[in-house]
Amino acid sequence: MRAAWCGEGAGEEGLRRDPPCRVPLLPRHDDHLLGCDGDRWVVLEACAFGCHAAPPGTPDACNPDPNASPQNPGWAACPDRALLRFGLHPEASDRIRCAGVGADDISQTIGNAAASAGYHARDGMAGGEPYCAAVDIRTRGLSNRQIRALLDRLAENGFAGWYRQPGHDGWPADEAPHIHAIFAGVRMKAELQGQMRDFFRGRNGLASHTPYGFWQPSDAAMRIIRLLYSRHYDP
Repeated sequence: MRAAWCGEGAGEEGLRRDPPCRVPLLPRHDDHLLGCDGDRWVVLEACAFGCHAAPPGTPDACNPDPNASPQNPGWAACPDRALLRFGLHPEASDRIRCAGVGADDISQTIGNAAASAGYHARDGMAGGEPYCAAVDIRTRGLSNRQIRALLDRLAENGFAGWYRQPGHDGWPADEAPHIHAIFAGVRMKAELQGQMRDFFRGRNGLASHTPYGFWQPSDAAMRIIRLLYSRHYDP
């Protein structure tokens, strides 16, 4: 986990560092989470509701939205629109569109691909149509930086996600690259619940359950995903 300090605590931490970490315009960042980049401080996360100091050895964190709930977890507004792709839950459809994903970017919702091992079987019914909480997204033509940015947007819209990069993080070298994402706010099969538990622990969501190194969500996005998941399950 990356080191982070609230603005006020960062000033004290900076004096203990060798070389020291300088904080320009520190008062402006008292409510933000800062990290040290070489000999200067950078804003890791702007905290909308301030931040709080954590015990020694644990990164400081942003305060949660006091009005957040499983139904309104503190995310940006997203309009209701027609189902983007068969097999998506209506709420997941709206949210994945707001994350910048189009219908042609989706390679699988409900499906029986051998590599999916049943994870894309139907989870339930919504609006009279079947849905799967999991969705696969194409990554062809995207750089690693663009893929991480897409994972950020997906997380901010309630999706736990992993980039399945061949030969990395437990994904076989002979399998196709893609993002595997799960919308956290709906009922899902036991297999996807297991992947969600891996996500909350920073693991890869595969049979190996090893740490996932390609990307991790921000604290704010993780809070959104946990709140959504708590609609139906214990995170």
